[in-house]
Amino acid sequence: MNRVKPLRSAAFRLLAAYFVVFATATVIFFTVIFLRVGSELKQHLKQRVKATHAQMLVVAKSEGLDALINIVEQQSTARGEVQTIALLTNAQGEVIAGDLQPIPYFSGWEFLEWTRIKFIRNKPRLDPEDRFYALWRPVLGQQLLIGHSDEDIVEARKIMLRSISWGLGFNLLITIAGGLWLSRKAQTRIRAINTTLEAIAQGKMDHRIPLTGIGDDLDQVSIRINQTIDQLGALMSSMRQVSTDIAHDLKTPIGHLKQRLETARRTAKTVKDYERVLDDASGKIDTIVETFEALLRVAQIEAGARKARFTEVDLNDVMANVAEAYEQVGEDQGFKFTTNLAVAKPSTIHGDRELLIQLFANLLENAFNHCPPGTEVNIRLLSNSHGPSVHITDTGPGIPVEERENVFRRLYRLEKSRTLPGNGLGLSLVSAIAELHNIKVELSDNEPGLCVSIQFPEAKSNTYQ
Repeated sequence: MNRVKPLRSAAFRLLAAYFVVFATATVIFFTVIFLRVGSELKQHLKQRVKATHAQMLVVAKSEGLDALINIVEQQSTARGEVQTIALLTNAQGEVIAGDLQPIPYFSGWEFLEWTRIKFIRNKPRLDPEDRFYALWRPVLGQQLLIGHSDEDIVEARKIMLRSISWGLGFNLLITIAGGLWLSRKAQTRIRAINTTLEAIAQGKMDHRIPLTGIGDDLDQVSIRINQTIDQLGALMSSMRQVSTDIAHDLKTPIGHLKQRLETARRTAKTVKDYERVLDDASGKIDTIVETFEALLRVAQIEAGARKARFTEVDLNDVMANVAEAYEQVGEDQGFKFTTNLAVAKPSTIHGDRELLIQLFANLLENAFNHCPPGTEVNIRLLSNSHGPSVHITDTGPGIPVEERENVFRRLYRLEKSRTLPGNGLGLSLVSAIAELHNIKVELSDNEPGLCVSIQFPEAKSNTYQ
């Protein structure tokens, strides 16, 4: 058996696919947050610039232009990290106050890159990434530029990018570790399945897949495989039994037939002698052919080939037709045949009408063939919450308890019935039809005689796929 590498296992690939989906969703989620936070910080920066403009405008209007110039100069001579820039120019663009070289006027908002900002006296060192969100506003006939650094926005974005990177990296490590662990655990169970299937392929039908009891998908698959193996084992056992039964039940008539023909070849003197032997041989061959055809019908039914013909069948009508067909037969053979088919509601089932008729016909013929004249045979139809049921009872010799399971086997016949006509396939056909329709057939004592109970499934569960 070839072992699958953990990284190529289905469990690992499934977990990897989950990681890709999770990572994609995480990236999309953080991208939305990234853009939203950036937009909010940008709006906050605008509000700070507008607020600074408003404060200086209040000072200018209340204390005059000199006070405004003084504030701008104080802002320009501040030491340390530059967070805010201020520049006051006249209408010609000449610097009135501020430590900045003239910056061309622009309307609306603009990001000023560090390359556009030149200091005159302090000359602080700006980082190449530094930018200032700036706005020109008129003040007392002059132009005032206020700009605030976007350092908070840049820092927030860096933090978010680091968080995403660390989160995805950590998740990737967890995925790899978890994937390896799950794949090895799954491979252990898959190897158990493969080992069992290899043993079955070698004819070791007693092997079964061990279950963990977790009830996960592998347990469910294992249960189905074990059920399939059980059915396969039962089928093989049945085939072996059929082979044994054929050898046992057909070897004798075929041997007798061969012996009769050889005897006729040696002793027959006239054409009539030959005709009599040939007629007898033809009858025996017909019996053998009928047996094989019955075996074929049972095999076809057990294979489910007739399910395609399933339709809605009125069980009341089926039972009425069966009763009508066998009423005269029962009377002719001296049986007291009675029926009780009156039910309060229609009994509709899903199945094959012809096979259902065959099922009831075989059960009635079994009663007529194995009970002496004068036996009471009754067929009764019932309908209740568990689904419709049919009971066929007789007052004959019945079937011993220990033989009731055996009589449904192919070609099986009770010792007391071997002298009667038949091939031992009637009840086998009943069993095959019942299994096809999910019908439960039980044999019990009628005290005296036999009671055959045929229980159909409930209406909600008698539609078969």
